Amino acid sequence: MGSDHDADVKHVAAALYSGLFGGGATPIDNLITDGVVVLGPAAADVVIGRDGVDSAVIQRPRKDTATLDPDKVQVGFAAGESSGWFWAFPTTSSPGSPSGEGDVERFSGVFGRSADGRWLVAHAFLSLGLPNERMPDYQQEIGSIAPVGDGVTAGAEVLLELLRPCLGMGRLHLLARRTDFVVIGSDPREVFEGATSYLNMIEPMREQARELEAKSRFEQPGGIRAHLTEDGQTGFVATNISATVDEFQLPTFRVSLVFSRTDDGFRLVCDHHGFPAPDSRV
Repeated sequence: MGSDHDADVKHVAAALYSGLFGGGATPIDNLITDGVVVLGPAAADVVIGRDGVDSAVIQRPRKDTATLDPDKVQVGFAAGESSGWFWAFPTTSSPGSPSGEGDVERFSGVFGRSADGRWLVAHAFLSLGLPNERMPDYQQEIGSIAPVGDGVTAGAEVLLELLRPCLGMGRLHLLARRTDFVVIGSDPREVFEGATSYLNMIEPMREQARELEAKSRFEQPGGIRAHLTEDGQTGFVATNISATVDEFQLPTFRVSLVFSRTDDGFRLVCDHHGFPAPDSRV
């Protein structure tokens, strides 16, 4: 769902990627909100607030600087077009490729328009696509994971109530039927752009998923953050999830859920989750 502001937001997202994760020297103070929440690819990469970003080291080591082409950034706008969400795959490896080879970077976030008319990012999450086949090894390799901490902005309490349904099949009732809906999973092959793409994948396994959900337990070690943009139309929940599914303990993973306000309440528009990468991968 395009907007006259698409190009502006895409350039902001691309510049933020370069400044945060690209190994360059792009200034980002004019790209982020005071309370920005940044999640990076490594276990320690949780940064809260403008001051935290200024003092953090969350850039991936690179031989050369990396940039993100603004044209590769996808953007969705909430009602009123003063806030929304974005996502992109900065590396050349193809998300969703059958081989799942290489480090596939996945970048997403939330933006809003400030009182002085600037587009600012309130939340950003960069993860690496890690093959599910190696899932049993990840917890040992990544060790402890930095807490996200607790923080809920005014009006965002309602988003906390949506977290648990979105971890199970309740998400189907909360899913926005939009072409700019996106799910970015932990595996390089788990990318679904557009609600139809995701629903076509999940429908054949609906009953199996319901059975597994009944045998699943979820905890949020290290706190939960829920924020709304200034216009109140876009919000996100960021947290770490410890999950046990049918007695199998999954490695702790990070979740970023983005919601857009509609006449029927908030609806899920972006689900980005992933395992922190082992030190050898970041």
